[in-house]
Amino acid sequence: LLKTIPLIFCKNPERLLVNGTALWYVRDSLYPFIPKVILGNEKQAEIYHQQAITKIKQENYQGAKDDLNHALALKPDYRDAYFNRSQVLYQLQDYQGSINDLEVTINMNSQDYYAYYRMGSSLLEQENYRQAISSYTQALQKNPNLVEGYFERGVSQYYLGNFDLAKRDINEAISLSPKLVKIELNNLKKQNSKGLFRFNKSTVCIKIYFYIRIVIE
Repeated sequence: LLKTIPLIFCKNPERLLVNGTALWYVRDSLYPFIPKVILGNEKQAEIYHQQAITKIKQENYQGAKDDLNHALALKPDYRDAYFNRSQVLYQLQDYQGSINDLEVTINMNSQDYYAYYRMGSSLLEQENYRQAISSYTQALQKNPNLVEGYFERGVSQYYLGNFDLAKRDINEAISLSPKLVKIELNNLKKQNSKGLFRFNKSTVCIKIYFYIRIVIE
């Protein structure tokens, strides 16, 4: 730390030392106000990113988005910030923005199966079922045990009228984790009872719910 602080001349060095020691113990809360010339862009970006993570846990998605924007302005190649901003944008229902950030994430690491899966989820929300299926397929090629990938690809196949393919994917999800599929199923039921459906088609929700329930039974 001492190497990063410029030499300061003053009339009362003892007082300066006392004040500096006090500031050291509250440094975390002062980080956003410390000049970047002292911390450096990369460190400042990490601080904004950590603040965003805390806000995501608190479901303060707009605040998290603002912090991640700051982080990426300071460090444009910050892959984790792109991925986490994509998740924040998804929660804010900016699905195209989420897809754009995921494309950057994948360009930085083409083996990230979860980024492909999350892109599929955003495409599904846009009702772009064919592209969603393509993204899920790429995710499943990289991780054949991704239960959510099979489940949501099955939903996409169902919307396209590919019932045999939908049944195959849902059966695969069930074989990997019956418990997780039932949780997803219950979520569909709850969202429909509230007049909501995460895939934007509440009128189809009941059909999918009973279709999958029949497959499970």
